[in-house]
Amino acid sequence: LDIGAGESTAIQPVMTVIGNLLKEYPDIKINLVSGDSDLIYQRLNNGTLDFGIIMGPEKLLNYHSISLPQKNIWGILVRKDHPLAKKEKITPQDLIGLPLLTSAQSKQQDVFRSWAGSLIDQFNFIGQYNLIFNARLLAETGACLALTYKNLINITGTDLTFRPLTPTVTDQNNLIWNKNRQLSNVAQLFLSRLKEGE
Repeated sequence: LDIGAGESTAIQPVMTVIGNLLKEYPDIKINLVSGDSDLIYQRLNNGTLDFGIIMGPEKLLNYHSISLPQKNIWGILVRKDHPLAKKEKITPQDLIGLPLLTSAQSKQQDVFRSWAGSLIDQFNFIGQYNLIFNARLLAETGACLALTYKNLINITGTDLTFRPLTPTVTDQNNLIWNKNRQLSNVAQLFLSRLKEGE
């Protein structure tokens, strides 16, 4: 069973189904691929993935899809000694002029434009990341803030804290598979079990 996904705690229900299948059918082999939507689409189209999990506003016309129940909640990773760490929630005005890192995919999708409106033109996007771990290390230096999903990375024991955006910004998670490819028996079993849990 080959599944590709971006990083998100919201895909836990998928992992629970896979875990149950592995316990029930110990001969099943699993291949988990982490990557952004471009990588997921490429591998779905060339047949090296059975399923992909895509986050955010994506066009899914060429794929079968199921919306997963949990959504990703956007916020910032900020040092605990930064003034914004004292706030419960972060408004667009709070981020004006501050050095920001965001995921390459969210930058392409312009996720924050409807949240921040014209204020986004005053944001200082200094760079982007494709996986949060290294971005977390940079944010921990105090050189920037990192826009990321809630609970995406364990920050226990670090100098960082997470603060959600307000109004809330969320991304939907969709499990997708290619309309033009026949699913294997294992892939069909996984899909039926996932649908049972909906």
